[in-house]
Amino acid sequence: MSIRAKRITGIVILILSILVIWKFFLSKGARINRIIKRTKESIEKQDIEGTLRYVSNDYKDPYGHDYNSIKTFFIRFFKNSDDSKILVIRKKKEFSSGETRVTMHLIINTSSKEYGTIRGREYIRITLRKEEDKTWRCVKGEILERNPFRTPQGVLGQREVL
Repeated sequence: MSIRAKRITGIVILILSILVIWKFFLSKGARINRIIKRTKESIEKQDIEGTLRYVSNDYKDPYGHDYNSIKTFFIRFFKNSDDSKILVIRKKKEFSSGETRVTMHLIINTSSKEYGTIRGREYIRITLRKEEDKTWRCVKGEILERNPFRTPQGVLGQREVL
């Protein structure tokens, strides 16, 4: 085998190795971050399909909502709002077997002709589960009453802006 053929073979093996590592070994945390970012962007674009892409058909929350009521909520929300921006201030991920809980501190700005501009600060926790098609989807969401990032030792979680 010539030197040129060896180099080409080496480059092909390197490219394939990178693709395999990227596909199969991308960290669970990075995948969860990507899902959160894509969902946030879909909400800001008022894209109902993109927003619901990562909501499980098995979604249930403590308030009695299921997948269909979440879908109805977002359809009404997009119909009544002109512009929405979501800022993720902090995020903390907790991994357990088969599920991931993500606690977030959000600032939400939305505007509509009917209500004007509304700005709110929310602390939420979502639970994601890897489903049969290997996609992580939200199976539960809840609004937290207190700041979950405050402890006697300081503030927990990763500070970031998505």
